[in-house]
Amino acid sequence: MEIVGEEKTPSPTPPQAAADAASAPIRSSSDPFPLGQCEKWQCVPLCSTALRCSLASLCVSGCSVTRALAAIDRDEHAKRPDGHDDCGLCGGRIESRQPDGRWGDGRAHKSCITEQRRAASKPVRSVSAPAATAGAGRQGTRVFSVRTSRRPYHSLSLTQKRERRREAREFLQAIDCPVSALGGQVAAAAELLHLSTSARDAIRSVPSLRIPCEESMANCKRAAAVTHGTETATFDTGAYLTDPLHFVRMVTADSPLLVIGGDCGGGHTKLGVTYTEGGKQTFAALLVYADGDDWQALQRLRTAGLTPFTGASADCADIFVVLQRLHDDPARPALLNGDWLFLNALLGLKAPQSSNHPCPICIVRSGNFLSQVPAHVRYRSSSDRLSCHSDHPALLRVTPERIVPTPLHVFLGISNRIIFNACKRLAGDAAVAESVARVKTTHSAGCGDLSDLYQLNGPEITQWLKRNTSATLLSSFPRPTPQQRANATVLLRWMTGLKDSLLSAHHWDPRAIDTWRAFINDLLSHWVEETGDHAFPKLHMLTHSVDFLERYRFLGRASEAQLESFHATFNRLFHRHHNNQGAHTAERLRRSLADTALAAAQPSLVASERRRAKALRH
Repeated sequence: MEIVGEEKTPSPTPPQAAADAASAPIRSSSDPFPLGQCEKWQCVPLCSTALRCSLASLCVSGCSVTRALAAIDRDEHAKRPDGHDDCGLCGGRIESRQPDGRWGDGRAHKSCITEQRRAASKPVRSVSAPAATAGAGRQGTRVFSVRTSRRPYHSLSLTQKRERRREAREFLQAIDCPVSALGGQVAAAAELLHLSTSARDAIRSVPSLRIPCEESMANCKRAAAVTHGTETATFDTGAYLTDPLHFVRMVTADSPLLVIGGDCGGGHTKLGVTYTEGGKQTFAALLVYADGDDWQALQRLRTAGLTPFTGASADCADIFVVLQRLHDDPARPALLNGDWLFLNALLGLKAPQSSNHPCPICIVRSGNFLSQVPAHVRYRSSSDRLSCHSDHPALLRVTPERIVPTPLHVFLGISNRIIFNACKRLAGDAAVAESVARVKTTHSAGCGDLSDLYQLNGPEITQWLKRNTSATLLSSFPRPTPQQRANATVLLRWMTGLKDSLLSAHHWDPRAIDTWRAFINDLLSHWVEETGDHAFPKLHMLTHSVDFLERYRFLGRASEAQLESFHATFNRLFHRHHNNQGAHTAERLRRSLADTALAAAQPSLVASERRRAKALRH
């Protein structure tokens, strides 16, 4: 080694250094020797650690002094009194039975050597993070080595995840950023679309909960209007989606079932689609207006230029053209549901109570409601004029086989007849009034209709069945006769069978269909005898439920239950969340419709956001 500014002298050997150690001058690490220069060394005592550190600080790597010091360290290491070596990688002691190997100037565990070589073979990226210098308060720099080919966090084992979190905490500590400052994971804007602005503001009042700002929410809504067709507009008495075909295609992409329908509730009529989302029945409105669901109100929606559509629906003149296109779609033909009045108005038929042939599916006469459909009674065709209104042309052309036989309204109509007519005849007015009062709920003002006052809805009938048996129903009689007990048992069995069958979403097999057919035959054959009541149209619709089951193998899945429950959701938005618009009914309807449309598109938006985030991670 050539040293600048000094004569070339042979490097002293360790024996010579040991011989002249006593006469060597002791120098400290603060002596002003330039880097890379050494004076002519005299030997130093080999056991002096302080002098060894001083020599190392004065000599450049690779000079004779550095090599001598390495030899000294090896000799001292080999002379440990316990006979064990220290691992040069992890610092732990190498036991006698642990496999080890050479590593640098010492030895290390075999496992440590393998891990070190595996880590060295992967690409490494250095991350510099400022760290406070101890004592002086100055800012230094700490370098973290990060492997760029790391596995995703969700694919790690529990131990590997714990190690990854430890590394993250060390890095945050080095840059003087507490973990609590990061907060929890920020939810995507699409996951909060179903919440109102006030609900999101309430969440933001909790510092530990982090959600997107309102600007991000507005951007998400604007993007959904383009990608999922949630844009809305108003007309004189209502609101509608400007591209309903695109909206239906996006929100029902994963649904094997599509049902078009409408109903009036809370003073507003909703026209939309029923579909399945995640195995659950869901309704999405396409148009809402403040009027009834009779033919005159529906006909006004056909006014030219009333609802100009855009995008994929631009060539549709009115909402009924949209519904007709969904019904005629060969890839997924839509069914039709709703209550009996809505179906007859939509098809241009007379009302059930004023018609000789009130059924929208077949041409049965009103006097044959309690009999099975005779062989000569056929389904309706386009050429039939029986009970067709002369001044009310059909607004929609629907094949009778695709009409859902109103399972929810059949259950509600027959059950209320049994409770308020048959049970009163059997147990008395006082007993029935007391049992009804125990299950009757208080409805919000402006969010119901006359049926809430004089009849029981679905949840109330369910509670009535849970609380009443044949014994409790006849509790007002000290000694009920066997005939009365049998009569009460039959009535309750009918109500339970109707609830379990008409509203069930399960798949029907041929044996279950045969059992249901026998149940209907028993009910129709003994209706007058057990209830003392006359026949009414909803009893006849039970016979069509068997035909519908044989064709599609489901019934409750296509019922109007979600259409009816949608009234409560929409009315809550209209009366509570958008009441600041006052008398601007159309704008209140538009905002309520926009909220429900975004809620319907939310699952698809969230799935798209997750796919985008996954693509960015990879």
